[in-house]
Amino acid sequence: MTTAIAFAPCGAFSEALADNSPLAAEIDRTLTMQMMQEIAIEHSKGRRLYLGNSTTR
Repeated sequence: MTTAIAFAPCGAFSEALADNSPLAAEIDRTLTMQMMQEIAIEHSKGRRLYLGNSTTR
């Protein structure tokens, strides 16, 4: 028996599934050059900053 799975082109292959402009605007308001420099200093020490975002409607 052979099983074939067909994938139809959909939003999963597009640039974005949703409008990310509100998130981009929040990042622009929140992330300062000073904060970026502090993150870079800690990164050079081997520390990593991982961010996640989840929204339910």
